[in-house]
Amino acid sequence: MTIIQFPDRGGRKPPPPPAAPLVAERPKNEQNGPQNVFGKFLINVAIALFALTWPLSGWLVGIDLLFQFLRMLVFWSTPGTYAGWTFLFHCAVVIGLVKFFFSYKPD
Repeated sequence: MTIIQFPDRGGRKPPPPPAAPLVAERPKNEQNGPQNVFGKFLINVAIALFALTWPLSGWLVGIDLLFQFLRMLVFWSTPGTYAGWTFLFHCAVVIGLVKFFFSYKPD
């Protein structure tokens, strides 16, 4: 269908409406079993605890990341300390937790 309605120039029929899809839609796979309910409950509890403790734990996480970063700079060329990998691991955990918290949409 066109957005601009042009005047009819006689005799042309409008095109037929599109046919219904030939493939039936798949039903949603909703499991109301105990594992699904228990899993949702655990995720909701984890999100609630994370949200309630974030004002304090945010500062602690920031201080920890700063300490690990400074430790990485000091021990960069010392063999056997793995300070860079430790800092990378701490960063990955923090980014994962924050991404999980801000991307989760409860039912």
